[in-house]
Amino acid sequence: MKLTLLFICMVKLVSASTTSGLDTIKELTQINIDYLDARLQTINSQEDKEIAIYQYFPTISLFASTFESAASFGFATDQIKSQGITARWTVFNFFQDLYKYHAAKNTLKSNESFQRAMLLAAEKSSFEVYLNYLNNYEQYMIKKDITETLDQSAKVAKGKFKRGETSGSESNKIIIQSLNTKNESETFLANSEFYKERILKLLKKKSLKPTWPLSESNIKSKVSQLLKAKASFEQNPNIEKFRFDKKAMEDLVTSQKLRHLGEVNLNYRNQKSNLDGFNDWDTQITLTYTFPIFANNTIQADVVKTKNKLKLAQTKLEQEKAKLRALKKSQKIKIRISFENFKRQLQASKLANTVYQQELRKFKRGLVSVNDLLFEQQRQSQAQLGLITSKNDLLLSLVDFCHLQGKEFKTCL
Repeated sequence: MKLTLLFICMVKLVSASTTSGLDTIKELTQINIDYLDARLQTINSQEDKEIAIYQYFPTISLFASTFESAASFGFATDQIKSQGITARWTVFNFFQDLYKYHAAKNTLKSNESFQRAMLLAAEKSSFEVYLNYLNNYEQYMIKKDITETLDQSAKVAKGKFKRGETSGSESNKIIIQSLNTKNESETFLANSEFYKERILKLLKKKSLKPTWPLSESNIKSKVSQLLKAKASFEQNPNIEKFRFDKKAMEDLVTSQKLRHLGEVNLNYRNQKSNLDGFNDWDTQITLTYTFPIFANNTIQADVVKTKNKLKLAQTKLEQEKAKLRALKKSQKIKIRISFENFKRQLQASKLANTVYQQELRKFKRGLVSVNDLLFEQQRQSQAQLGLITSKNDLLLSLVDFCHLQGKEFKTCL
């Protein structure tokens, strides 16, 4: 009866607080170092895009200078002073800066996609850490409860021995099984404490509530819907990243090719100087067209290098699409298999618990042997542990399937 009540209470507890597990996973995800590094890369590419925008604006400078004149120059003054303002503006460069800007924009989008990919990878890692804690904790609780039940059964067996109803070996068998189970429970406890402390240190918290990310009832409904829904990997962040990388390289190739055509610049200079006693402002405006001749080899080398990067980006995109097409089929099959296994383990756990409780009551009345009791206890323990493992495998397969579509677990389900 005690195990039945414990099982029911655990199900109610998980159903009542399904969000706290996901909240913990979310917090772990946000502090993942790879995800933080990807965010910094996005910030850097944002700065590069803004720099590309500023290429459209003129370069303006103020200047002032003073220097001593040489006697041989024949100047009337001992010092030559000049000051003024200069500006240089690229009026037209055959849209080189425009394509550079588009390349910077696509590079930013690529980094944003990479950041999203790292977010999903961080979420998967956080799931694994949290589920390792949760699995070990629940297995500890199962073994702990079984140990307590075995200790009570040992007392019943001792009472029967004192009354001359059984031999002393029955209680000894139960005690041996209890000791072995206690050793197992302490191993699970040590493992759960390891993962718990790791999580608490990372999150800088003092307590952690062990709750499943999804309740068993939610798992049944959500998985059924997911298996019926059409899956698409077009929003997969890796696909998006390689697609934007390809576009960025295409823009850069175009921009570098246009460098062969040169550029038209407007130069403005307004200055005054005491040279020869003149102190009036002198304004100069020039329009120049610069056509590269000896720089063409350098330009062509840059074009070749960028074309090679473009080929690599195209190959990565094609390979990623092929990989995801295969994964989409295999992961849906994996979810279906894991889901069926979970349902079987859930049913087996309930049945094994019912049978064990029946055998326990019969044992107390002297209707079954201790060997029969221990056999049912072992089968009940294995069924409950199998349920935990199957639930863990199903959740991780769901995470993988959501990430394949470029979605976080919570938004996917």
